[in-house]
Amino acid sequence: MEELKPIFSHVKILYLNLRELECLTGSKDPESASKLLQYGPKLVIVKMGSKGSYLVLSEARIRVPPYKPKKVVDTTGAGDVFAAALTAGLLKGLSLWDSALFASVAAGLKVERKGARNGIPYEKEVLSIFKEVKSKLEKELIT
Repeated sequence: MEELKPIFSHVKILYLNLRELECLTGSKDPESASKLLQYGPKLVIVKMGSKGSYLVLSEARIRVPPYKPKKVVDTTGAGDVFAAALTAGLLKGLSLWDSALFASVAAGLKVERKGARNGIPYEKEVLSIFKEVKSKLEKELIT
């Protein structure tokens, strides 16, 4: 961990899967990602595959549900699609929650298709489903 400190001081958002989290913190508990904030990242995102993701900030913890694919065909690249979609959402001005939910949908759609590159869904498709998922989640929170 000591050798990574100089690098982490330049990192704003750190994406990790559970295996990487365990290597860095000694634990697969997503909350252990909070230990990494002291080294510089403002946001640590733990990608948990079919269990969704866990976002850790100094002031908050956010559990993002997975988007359940109709059928899992190929998980190759799903984590990368998630990271790219979340980053794209933030760059487009979406809130952290909306960006993470958008990323969850993108990763869920990716696993329905074969190929790390050929399986990447188009933004328009992700956006359409994202709106449905967000609306459904908001209704569940209200009722």
